[in-house]
Amino acid sequence: MRLQSILMSAVVIVSLSPVIALAKLPSSTSPVKSTPVATPTAQSTPILEQIKLTDAQKLKLRGIRSAKTRKINQLLTVDQRTKLQQQLKSGQKMSEALKTLGLKPENLQKITAVRRNAAQQIKATLTANQLKQLETYFKQHPSDPNSVE
Repeated sequence: MRLQSILMSAVVIVSLSPVIALAKLPSSTSPVKSTPVATPTAQSTPILEQIKLTDAQKLKLRGIRSAKTRKINQLLTVDQRTKLQQQLKSGQKMSEALKTLGLKPENLQKITAVRRNAAQQIKATLTANQLKQLETYFKQHPSDPNSVE
């Protein structure tokens, strides 16, 4: 279970740009353009340098993160996306921020499934040594706002 939490955390950490550009997605309740969800910057994640991602891994992880963000955005209204973005920018953990959005239980379950799937994809992308380094990092930095999705 701890490894799954670590992997879900890695989904956020591997974001290598402040905000991933998203396709314009229709809101479930409004035709207004979607607001992309904020992601931590590379400067705030020293673990990226420690685990020494290859260029191919960086590219694959960007794709995983981008797909995850798009899928989550499809389940949120414009107001929910805006609120989530603000909370993430302020350093709140993804799991805590999601609780404040007033999501329908089925949407929260779908988002949880998307996050778990992304964590599994990341696990498959990283080497055993990189996974071990992540686990060690998270044990040493449990309160790092960027360490948990």
